[in-house]
Amino acid sequence: MTHAKKSTILKSLESFQEQDLNTKGGNVWAYVYDSGIREAEEVAMEAYKMYADHNGLDFTVFPSLLKLENQIIGKVAPLFSEEAEEIAGSFTSGGTESIMLAVKAARDYARENYPEITKPEIILPSTAHAAFHKAAHYLDITPIIVPVDDEFKVQASSIEKHITKNTIIIVGSSVSYSHGVCDPIEDLGKVAQKHNVWLHVDACIGGFILAYYRKNGREVPAFDFTVPGVTSLSVDIHKYGFAPKGASVVLYRNKSFRKHQFYTCTNWTGYPVVNTTIQSTKSGGPLAACWATMTYFGSEGYKKIIDEIYDTKQKMLEQFSNIEDVYILGNPEASLITFGSKTIDLYQLADDMRGDGWYVQLQPGDETFEPSIHLTLTPVSKNIVDEFFIQLRTSIQRVKENPRQSVIEQFGPMLQQLGEMEGNMEPEIMQNLLQAAGVKENGQLPEEMATINELLHLLPSELTSEAFLHITNELFTTE
Repeated sequence: MTHAKKSTILKSLESFQEQDLNTKGGNVWAYVYDSGIREAEEVAMEAYKMYADHNGLDFTVFPSLLKLENQIIGKVAPLFSEEAEEIAGSFTSGGTESIMLAVKAARDYARENYPEITKPEIILPSTAHAAFHKAAHYLDITPIIVPVDDEFKVQASSIEKHITKNTIIIVGSSVSYSHGVCDPIEDLGKVAQKHNVWLHVDACIGGFILAYYRKNGREVPAFDFTVPGVTSLSVDIHKYGFAPKGASVVLYRNKSFRKHQFYTCTNWTGYPVVNTTIQSTKSGGPLAACWATMTYFGSEGYKKIIDEIYDTKQKMLEQFSNIEDVYILGNPEASLITFGSKTIDLYQLADDMRGDGWYVQLQPGDETFEPSIHLTLTPVSKNIVDEFFIQLRTSIQRVKENPRQSVIEQFGPMLQQLGEMEGNMEPEIMQNLLQAAGVKENGQLPEEMATINELLHLLPSELTSEAFLHITNELFTTE
C-alpha cells in the first residue's frame, strides 16, 4: 500500500494557511490569545499529542481524563468563589458550549421545579453574546431582549420589568464582548433572589482577567459566586488562560444545579450513555493541553502576565485620548477596548488596516448601536502598541483623503425596495444585492468588507441573517 509522503501533506497544509491571519505577534486583535511564551505552547502541544487519541466519551475507560477535568475545575473554582469546595463544573469545548449547557441546565431545572412553565423565556441584555441566542434557538426558549444604558450596561430594574411567570433564567456579562464592560451583577443577583430565578454570568472573556486583577489588588466589580443569587458562570480558559483552543468551563453554585446539565440514555440496545457535555466522543487532547497550560503558568505566572495586560490597556487608552477622530465607548473594565467615530468611516478604516496586515474587528452596529471597532488585548500587545497607533493614524489619514462611496449612494433604490418588504426578501433581489456588494456567485466574500458591513448596519437583522445563511450555504461545498 502506498501512502502520501509526510512532507507533501505538511507542505499542502502550509499552502492552505497562506491566506490565513497570523496568529502570533498581536497584529490580529480578535479571536487569538497569544501569550508570547513559546515554551508554554510547546508543553501544551506535547500534552495534546499524548491525549489526542483518548476518548472522553467514557471516563471509566480513561480515568485519567476524569482526573484531569476534576483538577482543572479545582484550579478554576477558587478564582470565583470563597467556598470553592461547593462549586461544581464541567470542562467544555468553548464558551458557546458552556453557555448552552448552563441554559439547558436552567431549562431542565425549571421543568423539574416549575412544570407549569410550558413556554420558557430567557431575559438577555442587548449586549449579551450571540451564544445565548443560539442556545435559545436550539433549546426552544424565547429570548426577551432588554436594552442597555449609555454605558452599555443593563440596569437590574430593566431586567426585572421583563420577568414573567415564564422566566427561567436571566443573564449578565462580566465583561460583555462588544464593549468590554461589566453588567451590575450584584443588582442582578438581588433581582434573581427576589424572583427565585436562575442567574447566569457570562465571564467567558472577562473571568480570568477580572479574577487576576483582583488577586493583584486591583478593584473590580463583584461578578461571581461571591454575589448571592448567581447560579452559574462560564469562563474560557483558551482565552486568558492561554490554553489551546477548545478549553472552557461552566461552573455551578453546587452539584444540585449541575446535574440538570447532564444527559443519560439507557433505553437502547447499546452501552449506557452518560454525557456530561454536548459532545459524546471527544478527544482528550484539549483537556490535557489545558491542564498542562494552567500547571505551567500557575497562579503567580497568571498574576504577572495579566497585570502586563492591564498596563498595556492603560497605555493604549492614553494614546487613544490623543486621537481626535475616535473615542472610547464605555469604560473598559478588563482587556477589551472598543472605539467609535463621528468623523471616520470605520468600515473603510478596518479594511485599510487589514490591507497593511492589521486585523481589527468591525462591529457593524444597528439602528440602536453605532458602528464600532473592537480590540482584544493580549500579552504580546505590549510589544506593538506604538506600531499599532502609527498604523491607526496612517489609516485614518488615508480614509479621510480617499472616502469611499456610501451604500446609500450605491444602492438607494434597492434599499428602498427592501424596506418595503417588511422582512421578506425575494431571492432574486437578495442575490442582486449581494453581487453588487462584491459577493461572488459561490458565496465568497470580497477582500474589502466595508460595503457588506455597512449593509449589516442599515438592513434589518432578519434580512441580513437570511443573506448570511445564503452566503454560508454556498461557501461550504466539495472541492
